[in-house]
Amino acid sequence: MKLFLFLAIFTLSFHAHSLETITVYGASDVRNDCENPTVMDALICKFNSEFAVEYGFKVNYQTKVNELKEAYKKGPSQLAAEEVDLVEVKDIVDLGFTRKHNFFEPVNSSIINKNIPQHLRASDGAWFAVSKRVRAIYHHESVDPSEVSTYESLTNPKWNGQLCLRQASKTYNKALVAFFFETRGDDETLDLIEGWMRNNPNITTKDMEHKNSRYMGTIEAVDKGKCLVGVANTYYMGFYEWRYPNRKIPVKISIPENAHINMKAIGLLKTSKKKAMAQKYMEWLSLAKTQEFDSFNSNNFPTNPKAKLKGFLARVGSVDAKENKTLDFERVSFVKEEAHQYMNALGWDDNATVLKSAEEAQSK
Repeated sequence: MKLFLFLAIFTLSFHAHSLETITVYGASDVRNDCENPTVMDALICKFNSEFAVEYGFKVNYQTKVNELKEAYKKGPSQLAAEEVDLVEVKDIVDLGFTRKHNFFEPVNSSIINKNIPQHLRASDGAWFAVSKRVRAIYHHESVDPSEVSTYESLTNPKWNGQLCLRQASKTYNKALVAFFFETRGDDETLDLIEGWMRNNPNITTKDMEHKNSRYMGTIEAVDKGKCLVGVANTYYMGFYEWRYPNRKIPVKISIPENAHINMKAIGLLKTSKKKAMAQKYMEWLSLAKTQEFDSFNSNNFPTNPKAKLKGFLARVGSVDAKENKTLDFERVSFVKEEAHQYMNALGWDDNATVLKSAEEAQSK
């Protein structure tokens, strides 16, 4: 019996080391360190330790943000030279570029089509959303949630000097304002942004700052009373709670009506030499159990409706009823730079004085 178990373990170990590898390029913080995994390492480690032998290959994730940007400029051939199979797009702002330059091979998968709603995948199967998040409204617990139920509610003069916004150049805000243009039209969008600017917003460099940062993030600002309301991605609150597990945080999240949904998407590179394997991995990413594991670790919402919400996301609750399901994500990605120009023209100035941390302010 002991000999049988030894041989079984040896065989599995041998197969795991002799498997082929597919490569994913993306911008997530992955170190390929399963001993001390980051949030994103957890998903890759889970696949390689539990599913690699079954699927017949391993996954090598490369966090090559700068290389990825350069490759975007040079086109798919540059990625082909580096033998990349899949590209992870962390934001809809980057999605248009990959489509414009014809990066992706359409994937016809009944598994993906069954698992992922139509509005969260390309009509030709070129990409699908692995996870999603909301550009939500944060508010101090002293604020009545009914007062911050829409993005427009932040134009109320009562928030003058009490509104926190991240810098205009940041990807998430470009995508937000591009979303406004697509869903509200030019006039309503300009009125909305002008209303925010009339409230003399405090500018932050991040949604949530790293520890010991010189500057204060939006969530910290609301937490510490520098602002009563702000705009930030949902998942940051989950990480903020992990940072302070033993403290009651006086910050709440409001999911606005017609909420802006952003996403992390994945597509199969046209030049991949391992398309069948890459498609299998894409299908694994679409499974409810996979997304439950990933969403619990990343605090991003799953895109498979059958995936159950756990932990922080369970407390926030489903956002499905409030998200815009008619939005063309690719169109939004094409108007981002125009949106940025309007943001700065209306006073959302990147050069404005940003909120500093309490420690930094005291040192001056």
